[in-house]
Amino acid sequence: MYHLPMDLSSTFASPPGMRAGFGQNLQARPFTGADMLLYGAAVRHFGGGLSDEVLEALSWVFLNRRASGEPHQASLQPEHASPDWKERQLADPIAPEDARVFAVLAHVLAGGAADPTCGATRFHCHHETPAWAECMDVRALIGPYLFYRTRSSDSLGPAL
Repeated sequence: MYHLPMDLSSTFASPPGMRAGFGQNLQARPFTGADMLLYGAAVRHFGGGLSDEVLEALSWVFLNRRASGEPHQASLQPEHASPDWKERQLADPIAPEDARVFAVLAHVLAGGAADPTCGATRFHCHHETPAWAECMDVRALIGPYLFYRTRSSDSLGPAL
């Protein structure tokens, strides 16, 4: 199980662009090796082959959703995925692109990248228009994705 060292959690709690209390949330719900594999597989699925900026944004949106207390397991699974998606993703051999995705996710977890999504907990491709997007604020446009946060949470400033 991965626990943040005390000195890192104090700096991890509030770097610019990072959600307040994110470090404390990781202390309360430690990020495990299984979490790293699952989140890495999700980031790889949605962002494989895209820029590090997109991978960081995807990492943040999944971590923000986890920190918000919203159900997050469903958000990690692609729409129309087979029931064994997670097991198949975790059983795939690690290719160089996969290692790059995990490196970016680890960089985000270590506090090395501010949140470019401004606390977003959901995202979709530009060409999609999901019904849930109507009740959320757009927080960022990064790569092929629009990132959203609920309107009720106002702590990070105005929407785009």
